Amino acid sequence: MYGVIVAQIPSLCQVRGESTADGEIYDVMDKQGFCPPALVCYTGFGHLVTLSPGHLFGEFTTGHFLSNAQVPDAATRCGGLAAKINSANRVFASPGRQQVGASIKLSGSELANREWAVNRLYLVRHGENWANITKEFSCKRVDYPLTPKGMLQARQTAEYFKDKGIHEIYSSPLKRAVETAEIIAAPINLQVVVMENFREVNVGSLEGQPVSAELWALYFRVVEDWFAGRVGTRLPGGEDYVTLWGRMRAGVERIVAHKTGRNMIIVGHGGIFTATLKDLCRDVDVNWLRGSASHNCSITEIMIRLLDGRLEGELITWASHTHLHGAAADLVPGIPQVDILEGSGE
Repeated sequence: MYGVIVAQIPSLCQVRGESTADGEIYDVMDKQGFCPPALVCYTGFGHLVTLSPGHLFGEFTTGHFLSNAQVPDAATRCGGLAAKINSANRVFASPGRQQVGASIKLSGSELANREWAVNRLYLVRHGENWANITKEFSCKRVDYPLTPKGMLQARQTAEYFKDKGIHEIYSSPLKRAVETAEIIAAPINLQVVVMENFREVNVGSLEGQPVSAELWALYFRVVEDWFAGRVGTRLPGGEDYVTLWGRMRAGVERIVAHKTGRNMIIVGHGGIFTATLKDLCRDVDVNWLRGSASHNCSITEIMIRLLDGRLEGELITWASHTHLHGAAADLVPGIPQVDILEGSGE
């Protein structure tokens, strides 16, 4: 062994572990086999590593301190912690799943393919299009491009992402999403991957009908059922929540599988993002989400991982539009108020 990890944690016993020539850290636990809530350790390579509540993925700064890492809290029995220092000065960490005292020794390729690998996912709503102004339902046949303001919103969003180290960009197949994604992708020389999974909620027969308060009231009733757990309620000729979440989940699983430390963007729609967020991030307050707007080109940031075949996300930011300014920040509400539609005679 090439280095001994020793950490003294107040109110806990001493924590010990070892590192190998590859910079792997394993067998880190206290005497009772609990992962501590915070851990400071020294490896054989002279790196000072700090693991504390945050995320399961972290990066070293120039001072070799790890940021944004996480170990389970003291009440979680886990039998150890594995961490890897790779050539890019990144660290990947995971709760150990074996018996107390067992070793964890993983190669770089094994670490990259573990189910607990964490990635950063940005959900970006498309820029303004004509349906946002008319309040038409638009999921298949109704498919408008961006308005001039929508293009401006997309350009300002592209500016926001220029220094975020984005590796991959995915998009719904609808024009407003693809155009937004392409504008974001151009400055960072990425190709947009279009995926059917991220299409807007299939509203069935509501699409193509004249806009009315009655149609929107029907839509709201169905969505309220979904939030209340009545996931089998279906839009006329369209989707129920089981189908919607199934395709969204499959799409996200596909793009994050066997990846670690990737920064990814999905450009899509307010309907699908809002409806499925509670299942992507299970700690989200549904009542809060119901009343939270998602404006054009708003950005939601999630730390996402696959754990035992299940997606687990941690919500960092929901639907932020603070990067928009000037005319781009003159936002049109994404969902109409039924009483306004009734008053207008539409």
